Amino acid sequence: MSGGPSHAHSVRLGRGVPAGRASGAGAQRRAPLARRAGCPRPGLRRRRLDLVQPNSAAPRTLTLGRCQASAGVRHPHDYQWRRCQAVRHDACTVRPWSTGSFKRQPSTPRGNNVIEIERDLMENPLVEAILEIRWHLDGNADPAHPLFAGALASAARDLYPVQQRLPGAEIPDDLSPHMVKFRLRAGENAWPLIQAGPGIATLNSVDDYTWQSFKVRALDLWDSLMRAYAPFNNETPPVVNNLILKYINARNLDGLTPQRYLADKLHTQVLLPAGVVEHETDGEPTSVAIAVALPLKRANTTGTVRIQNGAKQDAPAALWELTADGKFPTPVDRAGFEDWLEYSHGVLEAWFFSLIQGDLLTAFRGV
Repeated sequence: MSGGPSHAHSVRLGRGVPAGRASGAGAQRRAPLARRAGCPRPGLRRRRLDLVQPNSAAPRTLTLGRCQASAGVRHPHDYQWRRCQAVRHDACTVRPWSTGSFKRQPSTPRGNNVIEIERDLMENPLVEAILEIRWHLDGNADPAHPLFAGALASAARDLYPVQQRLPGAEIPDDLSPHMVKFRLRAGENAWPLIQAGPGIATLNSVDDYTWQSFKVRALDLWDSLMRAYAPFNNETPPVVNNLILKYINARNLDGLTPQRYLADKLHTQVLLPAGVVEHETDGEPTSVAIAVALPLKRANTTGTVRIQNGAKQDAPAALWELTADGKFPTPVDRAGFEDWLEYSHGVLEAWFFSLIQGDLLTAFRGV
């Protein structure tokens, strides 16, 4: 990404000392019971597993492979983490902690088939969910920055009352396009949060993440951004031409080598010629990193899967990052933004469950 990380987690990649602090005993959180009408047994309390993540605004740390670069990262995956003790008790009506009855999200179509997505997970591997809204800049200059950031803080004060000035604010704007420089939090060191800088605004979520709440906050960020920006740009809103939705997940390797974990748990093979792996080598690879970008059927959007080994809470871990990146030849309006957001979330969610099918899905369900 140009201009530097927009993630809210502070992390140093490689063997360096993590910039953030690992979450403590409160990493595992419990929420109210998810009750099911007519269910033979009461539902379990839902839990979210607090993970460590690279380059985010969250106070968590994640060391990726052996890379010595530093970066910032955020994450946008959301699910309703509820489970009934009656396995696959599909006839139950879920009455979640929030008001109203829970309804399954629409299944994601793939060709002529429909893939049903199981959301009943007890363990959540999500590290961070990130949305980036980027707009066109003439010559790397944003005429409305930093004034629009102040107006955005005023417009979003009810949701994000805590303001922070980031180190990037010291770098001249013309040398740091699309770099976040101001952060607005829901509370002191709390999530979710939004960030802003020349040509960019982001929404970042971690423990608090659910898709419905994330989407509502994303649309609110869009509306607040449009209102805050126009007065400082001749009453013209930003010309949004790039949208990025990203989910970062991580889980311990559980004693497996990186290559074996990718093959057995994430169904991903990394194969090199025998002349490489059998010539003067002594054992399996100690570090693995792959990235695959695929054009999506929706025009102007690319989906990317990145998988590599690293560390979570000082333990060897696998990290998989799912990203949808839309670059548009014409400006995006609110309706187009909402439509793209729903589509991209559906694609990345389907990819996530495809990757974890089998042992990981069973583990995440807690059965």
